[in-house]
Amino acid sequence: MRRTRTNNLEERVLTPIQILDIVCRQSLTCPFIDNSANFYSWKSSCYRIPINGALALDLEGGKEMWTGFFSSAHVASGWKPLLNIDVAHTAFYKAKISMVQFMCDVLNERAGAYRNPSSTMRSSHSTTNQPGRAYGASRGGTATSSGRGGYQNYSPRITQSTQKSEESSAMLTPASLYKEFSLSNHETKILADAVKGIKIRISHRKGAARVYRVNSLQLLADQLTFKGVTDDGRETIKSVAQYFAEKYSVSKFLPISVKLLIERNHTTLGLTTK
Repeated sequence: MRRTRTNNLEERVLTPIQILDIVCRQSLTCPFIDNSANFYSWKSSCYRIPINGALALDLEGGKEMWTGFFSSAHVASGWKPLLNIDVAHTAFYKAKISMVQFMCDVLNERAGAYRNPSSTMRSSHSTTNQPGRAYGASRGGTATSSGRGGYQNYSPRITQSTQKSEESSAMLTPASLYKEFSLSNHETKILADAVKGIKIRISHRKGAARVYRVNSLQLLADQLTFKGVTDDGRETIKSVAQYFAEKYSVSKFLPISVKLLIERNHTTLGLTTK
């Protein structure tokens, strides 16, 4: 420990400090300890996984905030070892959330204004924020759309509760998706940026718990085709939707496909409503 007490980083021996850090975090990272399953370790921090009743703060957009702690070992005066522990918070993607729900959460957070009809109504009524009535005639002009007594007739005021109800009705949910549902170019770009690099687990193969990393978004499942070989050796061209319908009896696809990068190979999966 005496050799680590120096201000020169080049002369400092980090081995004792690293040993202390490993020992202090071992109980939360060792797979042989039951309590380690409730924590996720990242570098020098450990975060409690929100399971078994633990709560997490919803950050919208398919993310939530986890609480944990940051630990680091130091050498104090008198060559005494100290363990510094600070509370840590960070954002994680929601665990056990479907890709369809994740898509809805991302679009509701980042592209909600493009689907929210109340935003247009608020902009068209931006001059009627004040309550009451105002004179319809302006200086040097005549009254337009005036009612009895020369007062201007205004449309009904949009209250905060009305705005919230309209916004909630415009929010995307898996249950509100319909057959002709489609994404605009702006929404597709937002979703592509959000899903790139995340890890997903397939659900169309029962008993298989394979995890893939998303590389990009592709065309519609019924438009994206690939070459295959039938049982009798003939080459055939099938779409992603046809392949999943024949092999896994899946038919309800959303208007996007997810391209997965598996090591050096590329695999394409279609998003379904179930």
